[in-house]
Amino acid sequence: MQSLVHSLIASGKAIKVPQLCIAVVDDDAGVLSALSDALRFLGYAVHEAASFAEGKALFDGDLRPDLLITDINLGPGPTGIDLIDTARSRLPDLPVLVISGRHGDITFAPAVARSMFLPKPPPFKALRQALADLTQSIIPAPASRGLAP
Repeated sequence: MQSLVHSLIASGKAIKVPQLCIAVVDDDAGVLSALSDALRFLGYAVHEAASFAEGKALFDGDLRPDLLITDINLGPGPTGIDLIDTARSRLPDLPVLVISGRHGDITFAPAVARSMFLPKPPPFKALRQALADLTQSIIPAPASRGLAP
């Protein structure tokens, strides 16, 4: 039995898989860069912000990301939780991945609906699984789209 990919190649038809857009906000330049690189490697479109103000500007503009990844501590001033509130005032169902290097911050994450928490920097395998879990409702599994697995 041919796989789905082989069947599509043989038929000459192409399917376009939508590229999900992720807004990533972290005040640590090294973490922001590494996380963004990992997301691009996984095939996501990435928009970076290095502070609450830059993250807020993403949501004040025309950008409508499919997911937000934010650190809780974004330097002096408003926090990642404040950014989540701002983003969800525009996109109420936006899934969120909360990251933090401070283990005490994990107590904030359960209070944020439709969110998950990972320690910073997140392990690649855990990041990949969290993204799959959070975006499951955005792009359903192949079988639910009428495609063979």
